Amino acid sequence: MKEFNKVLKIDPENKEAVNGLKKVQKGQDTTTAKAPREGAPGKTSSKGLRYALAALLILVVGAGGWYYLDKLSKTSKEELVGPASAARELMLSSKSAAEEANTETWAEATFGFALDAEQRAKKEFEEENFLAAKETFTEAGNLFQKSIKEAETNSEAAAASADLGSLKEMVASVRINMLKEKSAAEKARAPKMAKKIFNSALAKEKKGEQASKTESRNSLLVSRNAFLGAKAEYKNARLKARAAATLKRDSQTAKTAMAKTKRQVPKTEGTTNDSYQRAIVLESTGTKQSNDGDYTNAKKSFQQAKRFYAQANKEILKQRADDEKQSMLQTKSQIT
Repeated sequence: MKEFNKVLKIDPENKEAVNGLKKVQKGQDTTTAKAPREGAPGKTSSKGLRYALAALLILVVGAGGWYYLDKLSKTSKEELVGPASAARELMLSSKSAAEEANTETWAEATFGFALDAEQRAKKEFEEENFLAAKETFTEAGNLFQKSIKEAETNSEAAAASADLGSLKEMVASVRINMLKEKSAAEKARAPKMAKKIFNSALAKEKKGEQASKTESRNSLLVSRNAFLGAKAEYKNARLKARAAATLKRDSQTAKTAMAKTKRQVPKTEGTTNDSYQRAIVLESTGTKQSNDGDYTNAKKSFQQAKRFYAQANKEILKQRADDEKQSMLQTKSQIT
């Protein structure tokens, strides 16, 4: 063996050669050694499938989450847009009152702050930031209301310290505004729909006109205050007349619906039906209330009458069906 190693000149550190030699010496076949595996296709395919499923799951969960958040966002916006719009309407009402009180002149700074807040609120509303818009609209409305109080205080102070000529101009300006409000009240049919308040305003107007004929400082101050009071009452009369007109329209609508239901009731049986008779009484009550201007209760009476007419119709039709069934059974019995 030593001679054989010498012949081959095998380096002891050449492990591969030594191992091959040992295999030869043991009689093993070195030509059938296993080739190295290039990869395990089964394991690779399984691992890739798991990655694909995981990616798909992430995609589905992400899409579902996005859809849920988007839907939640839309729902939240729909819930907030209503309160923001309501706050805007209240603010616009306060702004209109501030303009009527001439706050741009008598409370210039506060009126300007209110206008700035209004512009901010409009921008927030357009950007669909409804929660912030609601708060800013409320802020603007409060500032407009504050400007009205300031204008009243400042104008009173100005009138108290004004000379006779300036005071005459103030009285003339207040009178013009009062007459404008009176005209608006008349167009709203306040002399009929809000007669009591309108007549009270007329009395104050008459007092102001009488006092303005005397060109003394005290008389002009009395005239100014009377015109201011008349203007406020004309405005109240206008608002009440409009509200009454709405109630009257609603009561008329209820009366029309009641009459339609009443026409469906067979009149022959109606005279003996308790529900029909109760409906007749309620209809009469509603008509009287409407003629007296009590449109709120008239509407309720007409609605109740409609329900009793419907009940009467149901009862009469049921009685007819029962009578027809009884007659049929009797006829059938006779035939048998």
